Amino acid sequence: MTHPGRTFRGSHRLACVFAAIALSFTAAALAQDGSVLIEVQREEDIGLEGFVRPGTWAPMRLTIRNNKPSIRRVAVDWLAPDVDGDQVIARRYPVTLNPNDQQVVRLYGMPAFNSRPNEGWRVRVVDQESEELLAVARVAPPPNRVLSPRVGVIGLAGNAGYSGLERFRDATFQHETRQVISIVDLTLLPDRWYGMQLMDTLVWTSGARFLTAQGVPLTAIEDWVRRGGHLVISLTAADANWQDERLKGLLPPVRIGESKKVPVPAWLYHQDRKTDFTNLTISVRELTPLPGMKLREVAMLQPLKTETPPTVKPVTPEEPPPDLIAVHQFGFGRVTLIGLDISDPQLTKNPDYQLYGLPRLWRTVFGWRTPAHLNAKALAEEGRLVAEHLRDVVDLTSFISPRIAMKTKA
Repeated sequence: MTHPGRTFRGSHRLACVFAAIALSFTAAALAQDGSVLIEVQREEDIGLEGFVRPGTWAPMRLTIRNNKPSIRRVAVDWLAPDVDGDQVIARRYPVTLNPNDQQVVRLYGMPAFNSRPNEGWRVRVVDQESEELLAVARVAPPPNRVLSPRVGVIGLAGNAGYSGLERFRDATFQHETRQVISIVDLTLLPDRWYGMQLMDTLVWTSGARFLTAQGVPLTAIEDWVRRGGHLVISLTAADANWQDERLKGLLPPVRIGESKKVPVPAWLYHQDRKTDFTNLTISVRELTPLPGMKLREVAMLQPLKTETPPTVKPVTPEEPPPDLIAVHQFGFGRVTLIGLDISDPQLTKNPDYQLYGLPRLWRTVFGWRTPAHLNAKALAEEGRLVAEHLRDVVDLTSFISPRIAMKTKA
C-alpha cells in the first residue's frame, strides 16, 4: 500500500536544530554505497504515460535494483510538498528485494495544486527496520506533459491513431480542452484505480492487449470505472473471448453477435456529400440485449440520424440496421460497447469517415451535444468564433495555512 506521512514545519527554527538536521542528512548520504539503485526505465513512467495534472493523483513506476547477494526488505518513498509547503511522504512497503535482482515498484501521490512538476520530486529507498537511507534520486515527468487543471484526458489504447478525437481537442468549440494520450501497453497501467484518475475515458481498440491478458490490471480498471470512469470498447471481427467470466459484471448485459458483413451505416455519411461507399461492406458485431434486460440495465444507442445519401441502398423493413452501441452503468461510471472496429482499414482510408463518421460516433458515445467545427480559421475570419468558456480555478486554501500552522512533527 501507499501510506502518506506528513511533516509540519514551523516558521521559526533554532540554528542548532538546522545544524542537527544537516548533519543527519550528511550521515545518511554517506550511508549510500551503491548496493541499491533507483532506475526509471522510460521517462513516461513518471506520471500516466508521462502526463501529470497538479491536484490529481499521479502514478510513478520505478525499478529498484539490489546489487547485494542477500535479501533486503525496504520501503520506497515519494517526497513532495503539499499546498502548504509541508513535506508529504507517500510510502510503499514492505518491498522485498531478492539477491542481485531488481523489482518494479509503483508509487502514487497527488502533486499539490500549486506545484511545478517539471522541477521534479525526490524518491528514496530506506531500510524497513533501521530507516537507513539506501538510495535517493530525483525524477520528473517528460517536458511539456504537465497539464492544466482545466484539461480533460482521454486515454486511447491500441493502434487506432487519434480515431477522430483530435477534432474535439479545441476548447474554443467544446468549452473544455481535451488531451488524447496513447496508452502504449495496458500492462503498464497503474495497479491502483487512483493512478488512472487523470483519465475521464479509456478507449480500447484493436491492437491493444486484451482486458484479461496476463499483467493487465483488470481489478484497477474496474475500480476506476466504478468510481466514475468511462470505459469504451471497440469490438473487432475476431473473437477476443468476451464471454470471459471475469468480464461478466463489467460489460453491458448484451449478446455480442458473430462478425458479419453489412453495408456502411448511414450515420457514417455526411448528408451534404455524395460519399463513395457504394457496394462497400464492413464487418460489424450486432449487440442484442440479453433476455429480461430493462432500459435501466442496458441502453442501445443510435448515432445522430442523417439523410441517407443517394449512394446508399435504402434499408428495407426486412433488413433493419443492426444495433452497434450498447451502454450500461457500472457503479458511478459506465461501460460502452461499439460493435464496429473503428480502426478498420476500409474505413480509416476514407477521409469522410475521419471528418464526419467518427465525430458523429463520439458525440453519441460521450453525449457531446455540440458539433466539432471543421474550419476554425474560416470562422475566425468571419468573426463567428465562439468565445472560450474555460472552467474558473479558485484557490480556497489561502486562509487555511495560518490557522493550522504547527511547530512540530506529526
